[in-house]
Amino acid sequence: MPKVSIVLPTRERPDLLKFALASALKQDYEDFEIVVSDNYSGSQTRQVVESFQSPRVRYFRTKEPLSMPDSWEFALKYAKGEYITFLTDDSYMLPDAISCAMAYLGTSGKRIAVWSLCTYFSPDWIELERRNVLYISDSSFQPRLLQSADSLATLFDLQSAGRVPKLLNCLAHRELVEKATEVQGRFFLPPAPDYAGAVGLLQQTEEYIFLDWPLCINGVFPQSIGASQRFSGGKASKDFVAEFKEKNEVSGLIGPDIHVPAVIIAQTLETMRKFYPTMAYQINQKRLISDIINDLVVHESNGADVGQEWRTLQVYLKNNPVLSTHMVRRLKIYSRLRLILKKVRQLPFWEYFEQLRGIHVYSGDRNGFSNIQECGEVAVELISKMRKGRTKVLSDRNHKFPRR
Repeated sequence: MPKVSIVLPTRERPDLLKFALASALKQDYEDFEIVVSDNYSGSQTRQVVESFQSPRVRYFRTKEPLSMPDSWEFALKYAKGEYITFLTDDSYMLPDAISCAMAYLGTSGKRIAVWSLCTYFSPDWIELERRNVLYISDSSFQPRLLQSADSLATLFDLQSAGRVPKLLNCLAHRELVEKATEVQGRFFLPPAPDYAGAVGLLQQTEEYIFLDWPLCINGVFPQSIGASQRFSGGKASKDFVAEFKEKNEVSGLIGPDIHVPAVIIAQTLETMRKFYPTMAYQINQKRLISDIINDLVVHESNGADVGQEWRTLQVYLKNNPVLSTHMVRRLKIYSRLRLILKKVRQLPFWEYFEQLRGIHVYSGDRNGFSNIQECGEVAVELISKMRKGRTKVLSDRNHKFPRR
């Protein structure tokens, strides 16, 4: 049994898989395996895997195309490690990700370690100004102990889930995964398997470690399902929805039949309530409607036809007046204003404006990268410099204001 399993589900994206798999093999931790789970792809996927000729890699292929939750569940059953993490084929794992997580798990005695992500926008991304660009947010470079109850409250309030253990951003002990699976019947439930897994893990532990610095790059490509859902509702998003055999796996429990991230996440959270009925959390309905409006405005701005979705939302709000008509109009205006403000990215030196939000932007043209693998190599150096700068600031502060 290896200490760590890196599970890499993939489907018909050999050009991206080669980078993700290479990053997993470059881990500076010794005792790990890589499980490549091929969701019924063509022969090129197997060829990419075999080209690495690594004994660490185990390859499996489904007998038919599966929906994302089913594909991930299929992949999970082949993981042998004591600790498990998932790496999607459009992501890139930095070399010290596993060693850092394992080190802090050892010193803390906890069984889940979550890490931050940075983001790479591909050269063919739909937003011209963001193409071949790396985003790294400010980090404290300090480990923190987080309470599962607080994270569950954050999830159901539909706030940012960057610190929540979703297996795509964490290393979790397999016993916690198995306990959740025993309760739920399976670990990854539809329609958002990462959020379902997060609720399952949070139910099995009271607290976990959060490493407040990036150890993995989240790739944003036109083929990326999450990015497609959030920005345009394009082909990747439509294919994702079409894969579900039952319509109510995607929407139905929480009301509006609209396939945007807000609804898909809320639907998943509501689904998880039946397995954990003692959870004292409710979906924040006002935030849900606000997020739906924002998602539709973004889709609309990127050329999507969302007329039917607006009509569906109007009918829903007429029968379920969560927000007033006046408030809905205001939210539309606010969302459109935010899009106008984002036009600043089209100005020269727009990266400096992003720093006001605590985000550091690095162009591939100026920093010497043209794909996610080259970006990953540069990111290691950039994050190291940020860590040194942060350490110096903390050292200066401690010198000026000694702890009593």
